[in-house]
Amino acid sequence: MASNYEKLGVEGEKQEELLPPLSPISQCLNSSTIPLTILAVFEFEVPVQESHCLEFLEYHFVPCTPRFSSVIDTDSKGVERWRKIEQVIYQDHLIVPTFPEELSATEYDELCKQYMSKIGTEKFLGTRPLWELHLIKYPTLSGASTMVLKLSHAIGDGYSYISVLFSAFHRADNPSVPLTFPPLSFGSKGGKPKLWSLVSKLKETLFDVYWSYKMLMFEDPRSAVRSGTRQLGSKPFNIASITIPLEQVKEVKSKVGGTVNDVVTGLISYVIHLYMVRMGKVSSDGDMTLLVMVNMRALKGYKSIEDMMKASSWGNYSRFLHIPIPRNGRGGEEADPIEFVLKSKEIMEKKKRSLVIYLIDPLLNTIRTIKGQKGLAGFIRSNFYNSSAMITSLIGPKEKLAMVNQPIGSFYFLVTRVPQSLTFTVATTMGDLKLVVTMEKGFIDSEVFTSCMNEAFKNIYKAACGKNMEK
Repeated sequence: MASNYEKLGVEGEKQEELLPPLSPISQCLNSSTIPLTILAVFEFEVPVQESHCLEFLEYHFVPCTPRFSSVIDTDSKGVERWRKIEQVIYQDHLIVPTFPEELSATEYDELCKQYMSKIGTEKFLGTRPLWELHLIKYPTLSGASTMVLKLSHAIGDGYSYISVLFSAFHRADNPSVPLTFPPLSFGSKGGKPKLWSLVSKLKETLFDVYWSYKMLMFEDPRSAVRSGTRQLGSKPFNIASITIPLEQVKEVKSKVGGTVNDVVTGLISYVIHLYMVRMGKVSSDGDMTLLVMVNMRALKGYKSIEDMMKASSWGNYSRFLHIPIPRNGRGGEEADPIEFVLKSKEIMEKKKRSLVIYLIDPLLNTIRTIKGQKGLAGFIRSNFYNSSAMITSLIGPKEKLAMVNQPIGSFYFLVTRVPQSLTFTVATTMGDLKLVVTMEKGFIDSEVFTSCMNEAFKNIYKAACGKNMEK
């Protein structure tokens, strides 16, 4: 598509403003080594038109941060910096695909997912700000129309983009009232640590340091969910999702005495178990590792998303922890679903005692000092590639969203160009928990995996609560 940016020519460069340099992590995420992309998907209850999207971009989205009106340049000293441009050409960022006419919602749903796979593996043009808005004007199984915001991860992390939801969208029931978010669960607990507590912290920290070293030097074995293909970030993928009422997740949480994260991690490990059993590829050889994305803002003790937004903490504060995926080599289909949740709870409690999260940034800084920026990007990529799967999550608003008075029925996100066969994203918003998975196309059987996802939480809920899920 021809770009109107080229028409600005030299005159468009006179008013450009030089902004701060990219952080080391943002430089990694803008490199060819690990160029992660975020797709934020909004499924509308009504047909949305181009005029709605252009109004949203000009008056609500782009004003959220100067980075939406900036490109990345390298200055005379070789430093990558944000460079604010004089004018954003909104029409160049709005893309409206054309599908065949008069198909069913099921067919359009599949075409929509194929389209997201296509744009999710494509590079951004470096001559314009690193975001796009794709409007799919066809009814799918989940909405009358679909809007996909494609965003470079170099701009910011998930909590940065939550601030976009906070300021660019509004409540569907009352636009004049601000959106509200659930309280954050992270933050340190007070009190003086006891001797046994210190010993336990040291033990878990040493174990995590060992596991991190192991993941740097060795990769997980190839399995039914890990092909080990080197070019995974550019390969097409299938998408599947399940939506679970958040109240039912909290019921399971209460029964096992854990957290929502414990339940979700147990659910993922149980889904993987069911899939491997059904594919006849259960193996006890070697460990399987889940790369869990965590946010370093947790160390600052924010009590709410609103506090985080007031701190203007834009940027990339996401880091990763290695979590052994709970395994159950016995029982096959009959394995106890709750066992996976309980094992996940045990693992996550150990992680909370570990101090390894405080060592992540010093480690990354040391690697950058010794091996340079390329070495840091390679280290981050190897952590993704060597793991079997990844999970990242976001906390969204409690109320139903709207964009320029167009009501949104559901919201989820994907992280693409990840060098893994299997990735999970979790969004808790509008009273639901949405678990979305991307699967390497042609390697993971998406129909079998989707059926495992549909069954897994039902089995966990029945085993924990003694009743079937309500429809």
